[in-house]
Amino acid sequence: MIKYIVCTVLLLLGGQTLAQSIQGEVVDEETKDGIPFAQVTLVDFHMTVQCNENGKFVIRGKFPETVQIRINATGYETQTLTAVFDNEERFVSIKMEVLHLEIDEVTVTASGNELKSNSVSYVELKSIKELNELPKASLGQMLESIPGVYNLSTGPGISKPVIRGLQGTRVLTLLNGVRMEGQQWGGDHGMGISELGIGTIEVLKGPASLQYGADALGGVFYLSNEQYENQGSHSITASSLFESNTMGSASSLLYKGTTKNLKILAGGRFASHADYQIPDGRYVKNSRFQDVNAKLGVGWHKGKWVGNIRYDWSTSTLGIPGHTHDSIPETADFLSAAQQRKKTLPVQYLSNHIASWENKFILSKHTIQLLTAFTMNQLIEHDEKVTIPELLINTYNIPYKLNVESKLKNNIVLTYGLQGMYLIQENSSKAEDRLVPDARQNDNGLYFLTAWTKNKWKLKGGVRADLRSIAATADNKFTESFSKTYAGYNFSLGANYSVSKKHILRLNATTGFRIPHLSELLSEGVHHGTFRYEIGDVNLTTEKALQLDLSYEYAGEHLSVVVNPFVNGIRDYIFVQPQDSFISGVQVFNYRQTNSIVLQTGADLGLHWHPHFAHFLHVESTFSYLTMLSPDTDAYSLIPQPRWTNSISARFEMKSKFRIDNVVLQHAYYLPQQTVSPFETASVDYSLLDFGVQCSFDSNVPVQLQFGVRNLTNTSYINHLSRLKTLGLENMGRSYYVKLVINLNFK
Repeated sequence: MIKYIVCTVLLLLGGQTLAQSIQGEVVDEETKDGIPFAQVTLVDFHMTVQCNENGKFVIRGKFPETVQIRINATGYETQTLTAVFDNEERFVSIKMEVLHLEIDEVTVTASGNELKSNSVSYVELKSIKELNELPKASLGQMLESIPGVYNLSTGPGISKPVIRGLQGTRVLTLLNGVRMEGQQWGGDHGMGISELGIGTIEVLKGPASLQYGADALGGVFYLSNEQYENQGSHSITASSLFESNTMGSASSLLYKGTTKNLKILAGGRFASHADYQIPDGRYVKNSRFQDVNAKLGVGWHKGKWVGNIRYDWSTSTLGIPGHTHDSIPETADFLSAAQQRKKTLPVQYLSNHIASWENKFILSKHTIQLLTAFTMNQLIEHDEKVTIPELLINTYNIPYKLNVESKLKNNIVLTYGLQGMYLIQENSSKAEDRLVPDARQNDNGLYFLTAWTKNKWKLKGGVRADLRSIAATADNKFTESFSKTYAGYNFSLGANYSVSKKHILRLNATTGFRIPHLSELLSEGVHHGTFRYEIGDVNLTTEKALQLDLSYEYAGEHLSVVVNPFVNGIRDYIFVQPQDSFISGVQVFNYRQTNSIVLQTGADLGLHWHPHFAHFLHVESTFSYLTMLSPDTDAYSLIPQPRWTNSISARFEMKSKFRIDNVVLQHAYYLPQQTVSPFETASVDYSLLDFGVQCSFDSNVPVQLQFGVRNLTNTSYINHLSRLKTLGLENMGRSYYVKLVINLNFK
């Protein structure tokens, strides 16, 4: 099979000639004047250049005769086109239309490499710059500002993203296309990824198993690195953030440089936070945490071949707040009058290594992509002993993906390929306990999608088949071995209808499935991070889902509106159920499965108003709502509170060296949550108010300064998704922040 693929690629490559450097111009469609400083990108090569003051550009190198070009220019609609050079003159003239929609920037998805407006599925796409308008301490907290996304937290250091009430193994996180596989099954472990070098984050809500494999039942977070620097340019960005509440800081340094054919991105980050303070002035014991991150990306292209090698490393030292062996704990036991930073027990050490190699071959009608990777995750938990860990679990994963995109006649595009992974989970003999046995997991999947575009319509549909085998070995604790194979089949069908440039309708029907995780099948022991004795069930079957998702977008000159209702039915829903029994003083939790359908219904709504009479003003409002219905009322818990967020920002365009760029005031109202499981407490409503200012100073060393305050009114509240809620421990009180960013650019 591999020989056939290699031979096919070589034959296709050999049959196509290469074009030399590409020259061109970007002009206004009406005036025919050149557009100065427009950005011209060869999409598949991640190669960008900037036009000169006359709108002229040159992209140096050797490229195929057919290339996909994307053009961005301030005040003009982003355009993507396919250029074909069939002679020695490699010149292209690009005409741009004036952008009349003044409020939303035209964005491009990294996962599908298409304009967001052309996507059949509704995608929430945010840049790190947007999410950092009011800086947060962690990436998990940043994601919470996206409609439909919530944050399952154990203090500020441990956070897990939630999509429409689903989290953990029901949500996939991809970093540059590589599946993150570590401790996402445990709610007490963080993401293991920082904002360092991340450019954009895409959120696909609901079943997305067709392109991303098993387990994407609740959705996908697709994180992409920042774009490489423009051809022939280099940049160094240094930033430092200070938080008053935790007396914490986060500092990073990032370098980006691009020559003719070589691109480099490299950086590092260090963050340290002490215990967080609640509104009454006391501190939550052992909520301190520390992160260290490093990132390296090297890209190149040679003719039709584009390559990227990437490596990400992170290590976190996480205190575990709310940990106790008392059967009837008191809230005061977890609070202190003094703030501490020094490491103490219990503690977690979480580390990640993510290495990937991406190869892409750009042909006239076909694009072949091969992505291989290696990830290693290590979790160490110390409960009562410094020298001997309670748990030490190593997870190794080798994912792969072979994807082919073929452009046929009549505007038909076929996408098909293979995807899978080989995972090893091992317990160390140095640990005192084991929560899950040593196991091996092998995934393989085939998928096929077709997209058809004509006039105002774009239709897309596909099918996928997956096979997963799980084998666990017996040892002195787990006396029985386990071996089982699971199969899953999915389909999707969606339509995008552009009534006009202002109105877009989307309708999607998608299925998804999730195979039971090792922890759900085979757990037998104390999970110290959550402090519960977990017992798995080997008879659990695959979860299945069917979602209907409708979205309507209106993008007027000064007003945009998004309405996104959905219905999602999940069969054989797996949940963890608390029991009345205790083992060694720890409450027992059993994994169970419903016999009926869990029905999710809800909607995400958004509005953005940019009034004509106050050009600098932006008013935004979003609302997220979710319900889960089932005859088994104890089958689900941790349903997010309905959330209504409003923000007013003033974005100024000053000409002086010192500028006030942006002033933002944001109000978030969390409605009550009364729908709870029998062992869960309800949550009351509360409001949070945040304020921030961003300034810039242009000199030989450009400087950007951000400062502000979160929870301005010092509101006392407990989020419904806080794991500390049962102990009565409040979330963070008022916190002032200051962030300094220095950005150097040079040729």
